[in-house]
Amino acid sequence: MKMLPILMLLGLGLTMSLLMPDDDASGAKESEEPDEYSDGDDAIISEDFRDGFEAYGLDLVGEGEITRDEYDEVIAATHFVTGPMNIDAGGGEDSILGSDGDDTLDAGAGDDIVDGGAGDDEIVLGDGSDVSGVDWRVMNYPDDYVSFPNDFAPFGTEAEYEGGNDTISGGSGDDFVADGYGGNVLKGRNGADLLVAVDQDGVTPDEIYAGRGSDEIYVDEGDLVTTSTGQDVVHVEIHGAVEAGYDVVTITDFDPANDTLEIYERVEDYVTDPITDPVTVADLEDGSGAMVSIGGVPVVMVVGGQGLTVDNILL
Repeated sequence: MKMLPILMLLGLGLTMSLLMPDDDASGAKESEEPDEYSDGDDAIISEDFRDGFEAYGLDLVGEGEITRDEYDEVIAATHFVTGPMNIDAGGGEDSILGSDGDDTLDAGAGDDIVDGGAGDDEIVLGDGSDVSGVDWRVMNYPDDYVSFPNDFAPFGTEAEYEGGNDTISGGSGDDFVADGYGGNVLKGRNGADLLVAVDQDGVTPDEIYAGRGSDEIYVDEGDLVTTSTGQDVVHVEIHGAVEAGYDVVTITDFDPANDTLEIYERVEDYVTDPITDPVTVADLEDGSGAMVSIGGVPVVMVVGGQGLTVDNILL
């Protein structure tokens, strides 16, 4: 039966128990208590995205990827929620797409896909290997790499999926989390996580907490990164001119023996007056770390990075 790959095409990645909706789950948030869903595999989508969801499914019908009956089954099994969402999805492999308002989304255990939509959202991914956001970067493992699972927003735009100032927390498991819109807080917690906070809407400083595990972190101007146990890789992306007033990236708990810093992009393209050696490193005067500069302009402060040299930085 080809229903499972069809659900994946619809962006759901669910098992057949999606076709058993939870009759006790309510619609719009009416109180501080979350709306609770079953421990099965739930698809919970804001009415704000219903038109895009249905249009995408009908396109697949028109292309012969699914039948009209299969499309109707998916629509009938999906929980459409009106207004800001406050939900506890329970266990299972859930797919959640929040509203334009301020949502509280707890995905529970299981391998979940959760996007908050616009608004200032609180997202708890829970245990399992979860995905939040849209991106194209890859997670590098010792012998392999894995691309970010979602590289487009099928039912809207990336800005509609990630808008607002969000807090997204992972759990145990290898999570993929990206949010390029607003000033966000990303928490990897346990597992080898890929955390992407590169801005798509101008300079909006973010906070990234790696948690336990060997994580890959992508950041840009103004972000605060806290590494933790494990061998973390921090990629600092440089976009646009590096000049006086640049809002430095701050990296704390950095261990040069275990962690890696990469200045990502062609740094020589982003200095006002090209020079022979655009990247320099100097210890902070108080001995607490090091400052990385491009063309004499500070760009990254590495707390705990005293003794760091250019040879220790990937360019």
